[in-house]
Formats: sequence, structure tokens, C-alpha cells
Amino acid sequence: QLCVRPLCPMDACGPPPTFQAMELTSRPKPYYRVGERVNYDCKKGYHHFAPFLTHTICDRNHTWLPISDEPCVKKVCHYIPNPLHGQAILANGTYSFGNQLHFICNDGYYLIGKEILYCELKGSDAVWSSKPPICQKILCKPPPKISNGKHTFSEADVFEYLDAVTYSCDPAPGPDPFSLVGESTIYCRDNSVWSGDAPECKVVKCRFPVIENGRQIAGLGKKFYYKATVIFECYEGFHIVGSDTIVCNSNSTWDPPVPKCVKGTKFVFFLSCFQNYMSFVSWFLVVVAIAIISVGLHRYLQRKKKKGKTDDTAEYATYQSKSATLAEQRS
Repeated sequence: QLCVRPLCPMDACGPPPTFQAMELTSRPKPYYRVGERVNYDCKKGYHHFAPFLTHTICDRNHTWLPISDEPCVKKVCHYIPNPLHGQAILANGTYSFGNQLHFICNDGYYLIGKEILYCELKGSDAVWSSKPPICQKILCKPPPKISNGKHTFSEADVFEYLDAVTYSCDPAPGPDPFSLVGESTIYCRDNSVWSGDAPECKVVKCRFPVIENGRQIAGLGKKFYYKATVIFECYEGFHIVGSDTIVCNSNSTWDPPVPKCVKGTKFVFFLSCFQNYMSFVSWFLVVVAIAIISVGLHRYLQRKKKKGKTDDTAEYATYQSKSATLAEQRS
């Protein structure tokens, strides 16, 4: 660096250059004579690696001889291999301090320990922030047992990742069978939990669906158990109100409810609805019109009242003026 007058003599250099990885071994001075030498050491977290110059000299042209901090390189943390059944991924491509190491496990395994390790400086050494994690095989406890039913592989004590069990219901003691309500198959998934709740075995029976002025065209039967589906149609001259397809749900009720057959065609029904709608619209418009007229009349009366007060004030002022004039003439 050049020395700027009047801070230093003509035949001197200014302060020596600074670097990211090196620092002066002595306190810097405001200027240096030609021929003076300064030495550098690697900063904390760096170590000397290559045989390059770590000093510079004030040259005759009053500048410092060029050097770089390439000889000092960042200290690195020790190499960590991929964990068994997993991977260790460098976030920045190197093991030098300030960088991160990310860990992931293969399918069927979960991570025990820190997901990210940081290469940090402790004293003069670069060390990892914690111990490397391990990948543990995903295992599930046996799935729940259910009343009036069972699941496959009931003799197993441990289930591995993606192992599946299927539930089934026992024969019912009465005339109506048990229905399996819920997912029949669940599997061991991430975090050592099952993919869903265990199903339920119970008797589900819906009442016979009766529809007046119509009939069932699909799903015919005398008894209707869980998920039984019925489709209806109306007789000629009637139209259906509601869904033409209903399903027996887990609460022993029809979903949606049994529809109705109403007299008239769909067009007549639509026309009736339209007339009702127009009647509502007409009533609404009348109410809005009355409200607008009321607001307008109120504002008109307010303006008229205000104008009356103004006229009275003007008339009174004229009367006062005339009275004063007559008084002056008499005097």
C-alpha cells in the first residue's frame, strides 16, 4: 500500500496488506521504511500448508511486494463415513470448519441422533458439534387387537417397515353378520407407527328404504348391511327430490337420507322454484324501494327545514335594518 503524505515520509510504505487467513506477527505501524520486512502467521482455524512466502518487504517504489494468504488453509474436521443404511452429505463440499454434514437414512430406517453436524473451532482444532448419528431399522409393535375379529400374523411380536396385517371379523352369534368398519389392511410406516387405526367389527343394519310414488331399481334385497347401495326412480308424473343413490353407513342409517318422489315433472318443479324465487326477489325489491324513498324523503324534509330557518333569519335581519333606519329618521 502507498504511504500518503503528510502521514509518512516520501521514502516509506503505508500499513502492510491484510488477509483473511493470515495476520501480522507484530503490531502494525503507520509507515515503514524501504527495505523493512513484516511477517505473517496463519490465523486461528487455519494452518500452514504450502511453501509460499508468509512475509513481504517495503519496495523502492514505496509499495509492498505482492504475496497472498494461499499458504494458510482452513482446518478440517475428521472424515465421517456414510452411516450403515444411510448417507452423509456435505453441504458445501468440504470438511473445513464452518461447513455442515447432513445425514439421511434409507427407506425402512430412521435416524437416531443429530440430523446435521457442524464443523466448529474449539481452541485451535476443528471438531464436529456432536457424535454422528446412526440409522436404526423401523420396527412396529403388534397392531391393536379388536373385539369380534382378528388380524393376520397375530403370533408375531415385531413388525418391520411396510409389513402389513389384514383384519377380518368373526362369525356373529345372531342372524346378522358382523361388518368390518374401517380399513381392513394397515401397515408399519415411518416413525414406527401403523398407517391407520384398527377397524371395528360390529353389526350394521339399515332399515328397509321405503319411497312413495317410486321404486328401487338397483340394490334390491330384504336386508341391508354395511355399504349396501340402493338406487331409486320415481313413477311417471313424479320427480325425485334428493339423491337417487343412498348407502348404508356405519351408524346403521342411510346416507344421504331416503329421497322423496314429488308430483310433477322436473320442469314443473323448477318452474315452481323459479316463481318462488321471483316472488322473493320482487318482495326484496319492494323493501329496497321503500327504504330508498324513506331516506330521500327524510333528506328532503331536512333540507326544507334548514332552508326555512335561513329564510326566517334573513327576514329578521331585514326587519332589524328597517327599524334602525326609521329610528334614525325620527331622531
